[in-house]
Amino acid sequence: MKQTIILGNIITMDEKRPTAKAALVKDGVFAYIGGAEEVKKLDGSTCHTR
Repeated sequence: MKQTIILGNIITMDEKRPTAKAALVKDGVFAYIGGAEEVKKLDGSTCHTR
């Protein structure tokens, strides 16, 4: 399984949470969108940070 963490200002288009600081993508699918600290806790040894 390939994982990628994306850090930055992310516009989510969700009225309740319009922005995020990080996203975790697993096998090409967004698995998590939220805060940078939370997403770093979810990453694994195969994770690439961009």
